[in-house]
Amino acid sequence: MVDGDSVNRTAVDESFMTIVRSLLDARRARLNQNGQGIPDALWDGLFLGAILTIGFTYLFGVENFRIQLMMTGLLAALIGVMFSMIVALNYPYRGAGKVSPEIWQVMIERVESIYPLSSATSIVGNLAQTSSM
Repeated sequence: MVDGDSVNRTAVDESFMTIVRSLLDARRARLNQNGQGIPDALWDGLFLGAILTIGFTYLFGVENFRIQLMMTGLLAALIGVMFSMIVALNYPYRGAGKVSPEIWQVMIERVESIYPLSSATSIVGNLAQTSSM
């Protein structure tokens, strides 16, 4: 005879395992995308756009050369800041601003507190080992 609690527990375990698998798949996809970075064609387009944008400022025909120079310099500085942000965020799982694996450790502790004897513990444990790599 099947106990109602065990059926409910099995259903919860199965739905939990589905969620854990989807999290693992999403993590694998992020790690695969991490090695790619921004394609060279996109970098070429960004540099070409920056050059054309800065060149476009000379078509305004401002009478005061100092104001023209200041406007162009500020635009170039803004573009430089944007490029530095793109470079810094190009690989989000590396460098000083990387996304750390601590959140995985927190998730593992929470899951193990809810499902101490579940088969999910082995999968979550495998997540912990791969997230620290």
